Amino acid sequence: MKEEQKSVIQTEKRKRFRMSRRLSIVLFCFCIATVFWLLIALSRDYPTKVTFPIEYTNLPGKKVIVNDLPDSISLDIQATGFRIMAYSFTEKRKTLEVDVAARLLSGRMIQSEVMAMPTKVFASDFNKQFGPDVKILGYQPDSIVFYFSDLIMKRFPVKLDLNLRFDKQYDYAGDIQILPDSVDVSGPPSIVNSLSYIETEILRLDEVKSSIDTDLKLKQQKVLSYSSNKVRLKAPVEKFTEGSVSVRIQPLNVQTGFSLKAFPDRVQVRYMVALSRFNEVKDHMFDVVINADGLELERPEKLSVELVRYPTFLRRLTVDPEKVDYILRKQ
Repeated sequence: MKEEQKSVIQTEKRKRFRMSRRLSIVLFCFCIATVFWLLIALSRDYPTKVTFPIEYTNLPGKKVIVNDLPDSISLDIQATGFRIMAYSFTEKRKTLEVDVAARLLSGRMIQSEVMAMPTKVFASDFNKQFGPDVKILGYQPDSIVFYFSDLIMKRFPVKLDLNLRFDKQYDYAGDIQILPDSVDVSGPPSIVNSLSYIETEILRLDEVKSSIDTDLKLKQQKVLSYSSNKVRLKAPVEKFTEGSVSVRIQPLNVQTGFSLKAFPDRVQVRYMVALSRFNEVKDHMFDVVINADGLELERPEKLSVELVRYPTFLRRLTVDPEKVDYILRKQ
């Protein structure tokens, strides 16, 4: 019985081996046929589209281009499948350089302030990259149109675009510096004459607690050029603390023959000051007044206290009290 089982198993193994061998032969033949089919298919010509980037160089010195120019040219070509596959796997293609001034000086292609350049004039450049076995069928766009305007130059101040949030008790400790604070701007008159300043790119900073010293780029416009494309921003930042001084009130605009006295005759001026300048603050740096103008005609219950002079390096100044009682006497 065991001998019969062994014989059946061996027979089954031989059958499986023969089937596997046949399947391998069939697969091998299929692969060979596929390869030959691909070789034949890829050797034929097919239409396709290829795109090349454009770089515009040597722009005319006394003219400016005011329209948007295409940043690429697409070519309809006819090439073999092998060539198409090669271009499909090429990530970077050679940039086409357009010498604008050279085309402008030719004189044939410019009428008034417009120049039209047929893209087929670059056929020789493309043929060098493609080789003789590639046929160019068409170009998109079929021409590049340049609209020119006269170039003028003016100087404009630089305006900062800042979005700063200081850490608790920190603030500017001095004047902000912009270097340079103005730039020369070149462009078409219609745009340059409409400007009043040139703005920087926005600077966003949170929890600022140290001085700022950084470069900022200017916001670019396509048809404008600047004498400098960036400026340097310097801004001193320090920790601030609270301080106060007692200042005597001075009557102002008291009519001849009258005297004015305030109650109380002194007020507290509170302020925030940078730690490094805390000891510089003295009471004689402040002037606090009450205005007697018109009191002979109208007698308000109290007079408002005005802070008319104080050191410019102080922040968040307040006066306490804001209004005082008074006595106006005729002498």
